[in-house]
Amino acid sequence: MSVDNIVARPGRDVDPEAAEAGFRMPPDLAKRYDVRVVPAKDPNEVRMGMFRPGDRGAPSIEVLGNGDRIVARKEDPETVAALVKIAKHNGWEGIDVDGSPEFKKAVWEAGSREGLTVRGYEPSFVEQERMADIRRADEARREREAAAKPAPVVEQVAPVAAVEATVPARSADVGREAAAEAAPAHGSTALSDADKRLLLTLSVYTQDHKALSESLTPNLEPMEREFRYERLDVNKEALNGALEQALESPTLVSSFSKAGYEHDELRRMGRDGKWDGEVADAIYLVRSGLNRHEVAKELVASFVESERADERAGTLIPYPHQQQEPATVREERVHGADAARDDNEELAELFLRGNAERIAADPRLANAVEAQVAMEQHISAAFEGDADRIMSANLESRDLISAALSRGLDVSVREPTPVRQVEPIQITPDLER
Repeated sequence: MSVDNIVARPGRDVDPEAAEAGFRMPPDLAKRYDVRVVPAKDPNEVRMGMFRPGDRGAPSIEVLGNGDRIVARKEDPETVAALVKIAKHNGWEGIDVDGSPEFKKAVWEAGSREGLTVRGYEPSFVEQERMADIRRADEARREREAAAKPAPVVEQVAPVAAVEATVPARSADVGREAAAEAAPAHGSTALSDADKRLLLTLSVYTQDHKALSESLTPNLEPMEREFRYERLDVNKEALNGALEQALESPTLVSSFSKAGYEHDELRRMGRDGKWDGEVADAIYLVRSGLNRHEVAKELVASFVESERADERAGTLIPYPHQQQEPATVREERVHGADAARDDNEELAELFLRGNAERIAADPRLANAVEAQVAMEQHISAAFEGDADRIMSANLESRDLISAALSRGLDVSVREPTPVRQVEPIQITPDLER
């Protein structure tokens, strides 16, 4: 290498107590590397070399002085990972990096992923966004691993002999009652905290998927479009992992089935890319304790009752009276009405279930999309901080707009009618005679 690849602890991050404690080698690296002192040109300088089995005369890594400066003799991923691990193990809050552009970029990526502030390399906007996605995926993976760990088994302390001799039967009864209350009933769909975290993780990923899909507009630059597709791939990978993790829980599988979704159907919807549509609806229904078939029946019953109420009140818009007309004309009119109804239903289904690209490409949905965005903004402001209510209201607003489209109604955002200011009444004294 033509330049020295060096990482150093920033001067303002040096803790006096840490400096006095000296350099500490991570135990796993001490097993993988042969650590020994190497000769230096300056007799007053202490250099500690870290040799891998393949190294001969020169070490892969050299630690200088009290461990505040480290020189890397190689640029491979293993060496870079070892540098970051040493920095974290010794309490560094940041890293100053110098060397070749490839080395500085590799140290920035590895250090940033571990939460360290790396100075000496200026990442691009695309690199920063990609790193943010990677860190979110790492955090979600750690949450899944933590949720998958079995709960610690608490051993019950045997009762004192004197107490046991006094009330043995009652103690046994109380123990059985407590165990019965603590153990969930067979087939129970009560969600544990781990299940709720998995559902919340899935819900957040579906919202990210929807935002990323909607951001893929036709006017994007090629580089920006490629970057967004990469982010979407990372999101899909995280969604697939979170869904599989959720379907490993018998309680969640039972809850999805109770909501009207079987596990094979959920996997199929995931393969079809229906993350921010049907999968998001399934998650919402499970978190709300609802069933999709019952919800559909209630919506239909509500619509029919509304039609009947309008008819009783005389406000229902009647269909045109049938007139005596030739059979051919009547047939054309009927077919035209059926075709228009089919088009409306197809448009409503596209708005409710279609992907972002197809929706954006259909000019007939421009007003509906604009109305949905405006409604979601108002909903977010009204239920700020309440993710469940925001998701529920957004789902209902999409259903309302889809129902309006299926009836051939126009959906658009209209400016509010200006309210004329009413001037206060001026009280004037009575005229004198």
